Amino acid sequence: MRKTLILILTAALLLLSCACASGRAPMVPDNLTAVTAKPDPTQTVQPTEAPTPEPTPEPTPEPPQITYKLWQGGEVPEIYTAVEKEEFPQNPLFAFTDYLGVVRYRTPVLRVTVQGDDVLRETGYTEPVLDPEWTLPEEPVWIQPEEENPGVCIPVEIDWDIWKTKNAYQKTELTGHLSYTDENGETKYLVYASLGGENADYYPADETGSMIPGSLPSGRTPLVPSYYPDGTPKDGDRMIVVYQGSQSVAVYEGMQGQWEQIRVMACSTGRITPNGDFRLGERYRYRTLFGGKGQYAVRITGYFLFHSVPINPYARDVITGQSQMFLDQYEGLGTQISRGCVRMTVEDAKWVYDELPRGTAVRITRSSGPQCPEVPPIIHEAPYVTGDNFGWDPTDPDPNNPYNMTAEEVERLLHPENETKDEDPSQEGPQSGQD
Repeated sequence: MRKTLILILTAALLLLSCACASGRAPMVPDNLTAVTAKPDPTQTVQPTEAPTPEPTPEPTPEPPQITYKLWQGGEVPEIYTAVEKEEFPQNPLFAFTDYLGVVRYRTPVLRVTVQGDDVLRETGYTEPVLDPEWTLPEEPVWIQPEEENPGVCIPVEIDWDIWKTKNAYQKTELTGHLSYTDENGETKYLVYASLGGENADYYPADETGSMIPGSLPSGRTPLVPSYYPDGTPKDGDRMIVVYQGSQSVAVYEGMQGQWEQIRVMACSTGRITPNGDFRLGERYRYRTLFGGKGQYAVRITGYFLFHSVPINPYARDVITGQSQMFLDQYEGLGTQISRGCVRMTVEDAKWVYDELPRGTAVRITRSSGPQCPEVPPIIHEAPYVTGDNFGWDPTDPDPNNPYNMTAEEVERLLHPENETKDEDPSQEGPQSGQD
């Protein structure tokens, strides 16, 4: 029996060997059970990787649609100041002062971004737009207030020997710092300060003396020269002040409770010119003086008057006298050379004569006031000069004054013999239209 099994196994092995050599699967007798090879536990079986699926492409989003338009609503940012303007008031205009002291302007703009169903509205600012028909570029300059570089000034000391505050303002203990009460009864502050090394100005400030960042110059003039008159005038009140220290005359007018300077004139006073407070009295178109005559004379007190530079007292008439003003006395305006009266140009004396009524307050002081203005120069030739140290006042409005004439009129005045005489009609030929 054992031999029989050995023979069968041997035959099976032979058949299997032949099948492998021929490349065909071995034929196993039906009555034999196939032997299955066991896996080698020492070898690792690599798993089969599944194929990577192709990625599904995402849809390309549509680009956002961005539009700009002028914006007219909302509050003014703290750094900006709304600017009132007559032209195109529908376009808001804001301004601020930058760190260099330069005033910059901005216009509010609304930016609308649409992407799909999403809509984003943003407010920004760009360069000023003053034309209501202006079309915004596709991408205007886009500025936010927090990106600005506002100016913060350096306070400047005020010389209180030269300046004083107007009635509505008070100085504080801080450098260049002033307070005042506005029309609503609120206390406000200003600081006299410089930005970027430029000339100082008055800027809105807080109670600590610091400029409000970015604020514009206030446009207020809280100080006046120390020589200004004191007191609170009524609107329309006038006062004329003679400053012997500077040989100048200033006229002040009451405006909103303050004295405002409206005119400055050159003058000459004398060693005996009185100081004090007076009222204007009588006035004279021509007045005999000590050593001459004066035009547009107005009495100050006693024998002291405002009047023009004296003219020749020996002139045969007033018209002739106008052309015989003492030239050296005119050119001495701005110095103390009068005999006590207050001398002026004809133009200025006439203004006092015409514009300041009887009773106008007069103050004469030895202190200095505004700088004495220069007077128009004398032309030292005929017909402007009419004799030895005589001539016309360049400011005299008289139509006979050569200073008021054209060059052709002056030429005819100098050479009247060159004027064309009317021809004798009897010497004329036949008139046109005659047979």
